[in-house]
Amino acid sequence: MMTSGSLKRLSQDLYNKYLRYLESVDFSYDLTTKQANALVTIINNELYPSVDLNFTDGAKNRVEFNITILKNNRTVNNALQKSIYYRNAIINVNKPILNRGKSLIEQIDNILENE
Repeated sequence: MMTSGSLKRLSQDLYNKYLRYLESVDFSYDLTTKQANALVTIINNELYPSVDLNFTDGAKNRVEFNITILKNNRTVNNALQKSIYYRNAIINVNKPILNRGKSLIEQIDNILENE
């Protein structure tokens, strides 16, 4: 893997783009962590009270619930809506970051091929 110092010697502009990319990856990681913690809270506070969990008896289902009761439970529905929203938000944040990373790799490859 190329070090940032080597990249700086190849292209100052590419090096600056790389630093901005690293900042966006850090931001995405922080955001993903916060949203994962929010989802855990949603599951613990809003979903688990509506289901029966069983992790001790391997012969029985691990999770049992009545779909009709869950479907009519506004708290559970709102929890699921929040989880879908958080998932979509993470995807929307990460897509451009992944595209920027791919673009950086392609630019580095082009520079190295032309040397």
